[in-house]
Amino acid sequence: MNFQVDDMKVLGAVEGGGRIIKNIKETTRMDKGEIEKILEFLDKSKLIEAIVQFVTDGQREELDEYMKENKYLVNMMLFFKIVNLPALGRLNLRFLIEGKHLCYKCKKDLGRFALKFSVSDCRKRGLKMPKGLTTHDDLCADCFDGLAVR
Repeated sequence: MNFQVDDMKVLGAVEGGGRIIKNIKETTRMDKGEIEKILEFLDKSKLIEAIVQFVTDGQREELDEYMKENKYLVNMMLFFKIVNLPALGRLNLRFLIEGKHLCYKCKKDLGRFALKFSVSDCRKRGLKMPKGLTTHDDLCADCFDGLAVR
């Protein structure tokens, strides 16, 4: 897929609330015909559906590869808030929906009786937390044991 800056402008205008061509035209300051062509192209590309599908299916490798191939595109989508960073970075969504939970660091399935360690556990013991770890994430015992002291 070959996306241009104007494609991202239209995408951003739509995400920003532009529901009719008049609103998109005011936001992007582009010609009506060009906007219609871009909207048709974006509809055919199914871009948003593809990224959301990668996330909900837990297809980590495919999403990583897609993001490497389309760095510019992914950055623009993040900038225009079409997708958000937690949705792209977490990929635990499918497992949370199914009642499974993964280790933030190694993505090992944390079963019902597995030892789980949270942000507060890291803080209590003065350990350096992995970058991006949030209060919604847990670590397995192996990853927790491997954390360095601050």
